[in-house]
Amino acid sequence: MKNLVDRYPVKPYPSHDIVPVRAGYQICAPGYDFGPQLRDSWTIQYVCSGCGTVWKDGKSFSVSEGEIFVLRPGETIRVTADILNPWTYIWLGFRSAVQMPGLLFQYDHFPCRELEDLFLEVSECNLRTNRPLEPLLISYIWELIYRLEKKSPGSSVGSKTDAYIEQARSLIHERFGIVSVQQLADELHLNRSYLSRLFKKSTAISLQDYLTSVRMQRARELLLQGLSVSQAALASGYSDIAIFSRAYKSYYKMSPTEYLQLKNPAHSDSGDVKT
Repeated sequence: MKNLVDRYPVKPYPSHDIVPVRAGYQICAPGYDFGPQLRDSWTIQYVCSGCGTVWKDGKSFSVSEGEIFVLRPGETIRVTADILNPWTYIWLGFRSAVQMPGLLFQYDHFPCRELEDLFLEVSECNLRTNRPLEPLLISYIWELIYRLEKKSPGSSVGSKTDAYIEQARSLIHERFGIVSVQQLADELHLNRSYLSRLFKKSTAISLQDYLTSVRMQRARELLLQGLSVSQAALASGYSDIAIFSRAYKSYYKMSPTEYLQLKNPAHSDSGDVKT
């Protein structure tokens, strides 16, 4: 399967509300780096496999398989594939004169496996040689907007739920995931089970799994910055290095010591535990 052309001349078509400007997919090499680049339109990217890091507006965040990340008009972005588990992603870029779903303003990235089928169709657009590309992409963009709108309802109940989820996510990231589900529920004055149900329904991932992913991403970033395994463990909320190593290996399929040795074969840390 060949890559779609990232940017192509948009032919005249009777639609001014949605204008496609880029689409495609890429299987990235380890450490593949793109940017910085100023975006002049919306770009929604879905990660099919692997993981990487997105930098924009002076901050960075990790994105993994099954997640979408959002690049808005006017944002300067840079993306880098993980050196051990580089991502493959599909993108759909467009200009829009219609109101966009609230999710695209509230979050820079979020789990959305239910849209994988749509993005896989986008990746195969270049095989549809018997029909114009522009109207086909427009139909995909409208479907994307519709399905994301369903995921972020505009009702008062939906808005209240979104507020709870946003508060929970903010607390989690402020504390690098070093917080329990019960502590989050207590701070939001909600029942623990109720908060967990709201979070899972809104994001398609359990609250506990989200906490773990933030802690693991924090640990990986610290290792990339040169911290030892023991230092990264403590900074990620693990007082027991063996427990941290097992959790890291379960998440990344590789122990933190093995990760450091791959980055730098001369690296050694006598205080680390390899499990």
